[in-house]
Amino acid sequence: MIVDLETAKRHLNVDGDYDNEQIALYILSAKKHAENFLGRAIYKDKKSQGGDKDGVIADDALKVAILKIVGSLYVERELNDPIDGSIAILRPYRLETGV
Repeated sequence: MIVDLETAKRHLNVDGDYDNEQIALYILSAKKHAENFLGRAIYKDKKSQGGDKDGVIADDALKVAILKIVGSLYVERELNDPIDGSIAILRPYRLETGV
């Protein structure tokens, strides 16, 4: 996993286990959102990347972008468009340029 549950909970300032399942879902969703935006898979390390030459290994910037998406999904879960500045962080990793 690119961002683990404990890291996400620290980012969200969440104590206890009451929202673990929801936060775990947001982590998976945030990673998928980032991958869809980039048009490429995000991997934890070279080993998990295998032969995917278009894939990218998660560095600190990608982890922060995923955490920002998780934060937006968690804090603003009732809004229509909770994704904010994470797109700006993800843009340099995108294979296809454009809107």
